[in-house]
Amino acid sequence: MFRNKSCLSLVGWLMLTVSLCSLPACNAKAEKPWVTGYIPAYAQAGGGLIPFMEPADWKMLTHAVHNSMTVEPDGSLNPAPNHITPENRAAAIREAHQQGVPLLLGISGWITTYQAAVDNPDARKKLVQGVVAIMQEGYDGVDVDLEPLTEWGKEKEGNPGYVAFINELHAAIQPYKPPLAPRPLLMVAIMGRDCVAVKGLEDKFDQINLMLYDMAGTWEDMTWHDSALYSGKDVYAGTSKSVASVDREVKSCQGVGLSRSKLGLGVNLETRLWIGGVSEPRQTWSEKPRHYMTSPGVPKESYAILLQKYYQPEYYHWDESARVPYLKIDKPDDAEDMFVSFNDERSVAEKVQYMQGMGLGGLMLWSMQLDYRPDQPEGQRRPIMQAIREAL
Repeated sequence: MFRNKSCLSLVGWLMLTVSLCSLPACNAKAEKPWVTGYIPAYAQAGGGLIPFMEPADWKMLTHAVHNSMTVEPDGSLNPAPNHITPENRAAAIREAHQQGVPLLLGISGWITTYQAAVDNPDARKKLVQGVVAIMQEGYDGVDVDLEPLTEWGKEKEGNPGYVAFINELHAAIQPYKPPLAPRPLLMVAIMGRDCVAVKGLEDKFDQINLMLYDMAGTWEDMTWHDSALYSGKDVYAGTSKSVASVDREVKSCQGVGLSRSKLGLGVNLETRLWIGGVSEPRQTWSEKPRHYMTSPGVPKESYAILLQKYYQPEYYHWDESARVPYLKIDKPDDAEDMFVSFNDERSVAEKVQYMQGMGLGGLMLWSMQLDYRPDQPEGQRRPIMQAIREAL
């Protein structure tokens, strides 16, 4: 549902809320969930200002992650790719703490670069020392976002180097007294497929946030949503394999023994564009469409850009079984047809209610600037954040 462009009547919205809370789990009283939001350093303005964060956004957050130092193969940390400069770090720490929100230092890396660092004891020691040094600038802990933890098809083999790194990092940060948190925090962001790799590390983590998105691409030979809530009866074309969904991944992680209370449901506010010959989910193709994960020319764009650049009421559709929206754009030239996958106010509210009903530990948001519309009237600049606040 788009604010001021609603595809649902108020009555329909209320019926939806009632139906979701008819789940037995909704009757269970749970502790207040965390809401962890990512603040990318590259989105900060001059002087390190964070213009997209309004007081209500800070009030909603229980934790924030400053994203991120990248891990190099030799164990060094590189601030350049994400512009996490000393100025941006100091400004983010100051602003978060003034708002009463613990801020964690984010470290990130892809397996092709970080794996060499965690596998080599000397590089791993250098990495731990570097993380601790930056954390001591005033952060309240560390968020580890190394992706993926295992190569595809090798999930059961785990990642011994990563396990060693987490154990050593956890031990190294314990003497630190953070400014806001009662003790140094250690969180992790992982793909659902990597839950097996963190089994046995639960006691080291305050949060295990599942990145429940990036779950669709041209490798499956069928269009599908980036972050469907449910798989329903859908299977990939020509197979009996259920399509990817939040529900499938959450239950898979529970199946390996991870506690619900340690798991966070990750929500992505980027859009995913499929261009050329397809315009809706469940389509196959004779010629592969362009997709952001396989074509450099197709960007990851924000929800705010979607409203400005692509949205028209007649394009909007709601997938009843997957419980997510999409845009169906048919052009005269089939090569310019588009299927746009994204989260909106309605789908995010449903995911919040799913998180609560399943008894998960909380919610993770990537990332806090992606729904910000500074050209809109006050009160309409943060549609997703407002929907989350209302759902919580």
